[in-house]
Amino acid sequence: MQTDLKSCGNQIAVLKRHHEEQAAETARLQSLLDTRDSELDSHKLIIAELKENISDRKEDTALLRQKLQLAESSAEKALRALEKVNQICYFNGKLTGQDGLETHDN
Repeated sequence: MQTDLKSCGNQIAVLKRHHEEQAAETARLQSLLDTRDSELDSHKLIIAELKENISDRKEDTALLRQKLQLAESSAEKALRALEKVNQICYFNGKLTGQDGLETHDN
């Protein structure tokens, strides 16, 4: 009977050690999980900021495209106006016998 009690005591000691090891491993894993959760939250914030930056860049790009289109349109209008002025100068030169370019002496 004493042997049985001693054997039970040894088994209890082994189970306690095993339980303590499991508790330590659980605490270590929980700490790792908490660290990963924190890193995940940080990465989620970074991703949200990047998405916002991408959205801002898309808006900026759209505005720049509009400005470029306006500038191209204005340049085309200016070029057409310049061509008309050149034609007028050319025809005026033909009518007056000049080449359309006048020089002014002081």
